[in-house]
Amino acid sequence: MTSISPTKAKFFLADDVRQETNRKLTLVGLYPHDLIIIVSNGRNKPSSKTPAVLHFVIGCILADGAGEFKPKALFTDPSGKKVFEGEVARLRIFPGFGSTLIMQVPQLVVSELGTYKVLLTVGTNSFAYEFQVVASAKMHLPDFDKLPKFRARPKRKGQK
Repeated sequence: MTSISPTKAKFFLADDVRQETNRKLTLVGLYPHDLIIIVSNGRNKPSSKTPAVLHFVIGCILADGAGEFKPKALFTDPSGKKVFEGEVARLRIFPGFGSTLIMQVPQLVVSELGTYKVLLTVGTNSFAYEFQVVASAKMHLPDFDKLPKFRARPKRKGQK
């Protein structure tokens, strides 16, 4: 089979992903805005002295290609330092179908907040992806004491 490099790529960031036997993806903990929030106590943000350790997956759905490939990834931190560089997995794309590439990040030591970048090369084409790691003093949860209290609906006439 002649290889044709894919021309389209869609990335996603999640805590975990599993591909079912029917090619359906099951995502756990999807980060819909490509943003990971590290909850800090307000004083300590990740640094070289107190790094945060994250584990997640970066997924990529590749389309409009065909053949067997050995994709390579270059993963850099906000200062441009290489986090990872190398072959990520073997990939086979069938004509007319997309193929999913899952890159496990089992332990990312975050000593710097900001934009992390991934450059994925499949065949002759490269695809860029960016995500943010930020810190927040607290998650923005609603004040549950101020939410309306649940009230059972009053019984209607003739209802037991």
